[in-house]
Amino acid sequence: MSVQDIIQDVAGIATALGIPVAIAGGIIAVRSLRTQAGAQRLEAILATNVQWQEIGKSTSTPFTLSTDAIMAIRRVYAELNYEPAMSATVTGKPASPLALSIPFITASFFPVGNTDRNAAPNAEEAYITEVRARTLVYGYVRTVLATEKLSPWMSPATREEIRDQFDRLDRAMEQWVNKINEIAELYENELIDRQLFVRKRSVVIIQQLFAAEPYILWRNCTDLQRWGLRVLSLGAEARMYHWYLYLQHAGYPHFTVPP
Repeated sequence: MSVQDIIQDVAGIATALGIPVAIAGGIIAVRSLRTQAGAQRLEAILATNVQWQEIGKSTSTPFTLSTDAIMAIRRVYAELNYEPAMSATVTGKPASPLALSIPFITASFFPVGNTDRNAAPNAEEAYITEVRARTLVYGYVRTVLATEKLSPWMSPATREEIRDQFDRLDRAMEQWVNKINEIAELYENELIDRQLFVRKRSVVIIQQLFAAEPYILWRNCTDLQRWGLRVLSLGAEARMYHWYLYLQHAGYPHFTVPP
């Protein structure tokens, strides 16, 4: 046997041995990638849980509107000759400070069904209709109380006090929206398990956005920006899951997903 034949035989043996080795290496690489992807998903879930807990801690301290602010809001509705059925700020009871967590304090500007976190409608059309009406109401009250010509009955000292409270409310809402936005960005880019996340937190998101969405829309209208829209998109995803998923409405056999 020549040297050339020996070299060819050795090359053939190496090739034959290399194929299963390569296959085994490929399987190991795939498994490694899957393990790495699973670890990244778990890490994202854990990070999201931490962020969500931080949001809860940051909003656990109630935000307080003073008696003067409550009386001013009542005065706005009184000038409209509006007599709501129920409200945290507009009632027949004596005015007193109102303390609610962020973002639910923003709902105290609404005349009806304002602070009940379980009051969100269970149909998209009704939800959108109420949010539009709430946005107009919130903007109207804020505009009247911030404009001297529209509220001449307010003293300079009271106006300054209320303006300071509204400034603090804006900062608190900005912090809340920005924190939710970080999670919404992970959700949007599919860096977390979207189905797991929305299944776990759809109810809470719907409750919070029902109070906060009018504020976010009002801010976008007054500042002409696109602030917090990713948060609103997350809210829409939560509503789609919670309202239109069959298991969430097993007691309603005639419930159908709109086209």
